[in-house]
Amino acid sequence: MDDIRPALPKESNRFVSLFRKSICDRGLSYATEKTYLHWVLRYIRFHQRRHPRELGSEHISLFLSDLAVQRHCSVGTQRTALNALVFLYKHHLGIELPKIHFRYAGRPPSAWTRKPVSFAVIIGITRLFTKRSGRRFAGPAFTAGQGRTLFGTPSPRA
Repeated sequence: MDDIRPALPKESNRFVSLFRKSICDRGLSYATEKTYLHWVLRYIRFHQRRHPRELGSEHISLFLSDLAVQRHCSVGTQRTALNALVFLYKHHLGIELPKIHFRYAGRPPSAWTRKPVSFAVIIGITRLFTKRSGRRFAGPAFTAGQGRTLFGTPSPRA
């Protein structure tokens, strides 16, 4: 069963066990524990298995920038990794980090996102063509000013 937290060892000095215990002591969920542990272990592996005490904010910057540039991760993924590392340093190791500068994951180009087309825009375009051609257009004029889009949802102005 993946949603039940396994018992923590009673007396263990291993880094992973101590990190898991600090998460449990703060009352964070098991899903958060698994996520944070995943990102912390990836961070340690990224820096050739060096202990996080030996690493600093510049190493965090390298890791987060690599996620954005080489791994092409999303902004949310990068933010989750950052939260896990801030928890590691601030709450588990007790090290206050300076401001971290890294390259943010890019957003997809605006051409990839679908934008609703308002009937008002369509009517404006048809009026423009009507004036040029001289022919009358009997289109969806009844929707002008109602703030409706082609997809039937109110536009952001409505």
